[in-house]
Amino acid sequence: MLFLEVQRGKAEMPKWSDKHRELGATTSCTIRATNKMANCGQKEADHRRNLIVGDSWFSSVKTAEAIYESGHEWIGIVKTSHSLFPKQDLETALKTWPGGMNLSLEATTSKGVKLIAVGYKYNSSKVLCFVATKNAGSTTPGDPYRARFLDDHDNLISRPVDRPELISKYFQRSNGIDKHNQARQFELRLEKHWRTQNAWFRLVTTIIGICVTDAWKGFRYAFQNRKK
Repeated sequence: MLFLEVQRGKAEMPKWSDKHRELGATTSCTIRATNKMANCGQKEADHRRNLIVGDSWFSSVKTAEAIYESGHEWIGIVKTSHSLFPKQDLETALKTWPGGMNLSLEATTSKGVKLIAVGYKYNSSKVLCFVATKNAGSTTPGDPYRARFLDDHDNLISRPVDRPELISKYFQRSNGIDKHNQARQFELRLEKHWRTQNAWFRLVTTIIGICVTDAWKGFRYAFQNRKK
């Protein structure tokens, strides 16, 4: 985990947060995090465009455009923040299509940023929507999704479900924060052991937990690569 931003509430955040008034609460928070996380927090002589993925809280057309303008690429799932995004059109078009089908649209924003909208039907009823910058990934087939279900005899079986490379790339990376939180909250569990009514002590406990989990994951990554 590379970035932590303590939220001060609706009244105070505009006073303290860079780009808040210009981009709004969600997009400005995403830009601040991206700028701090770029290149894993390291400064490099040659700038590289990082691929940033975000869940539905962060993701919107506005965010994708701002991420591109900041020098990076974006893939995000769109749910509630669907302003300027053809969510209803994609869901309507895919309604009768079988699972594994997808529909992609391309557009250029008023600022000249090329974006891709993808509707993906991963089962017979559910449509997922994604917004991405043009160079974030491809709409050609990627690694398939493994659908798991019980057969008529209650045996667990699975089958591959096609999906675009852009979407498979998103799901390969999107659970990184969930794995980190799982290790910190349920395996390390400092907040369960160091009980307190002091909000500041609780915050410091969480930060210590983040640092310990980062160190543990860093060690595992280095050790696994050394064995290979």
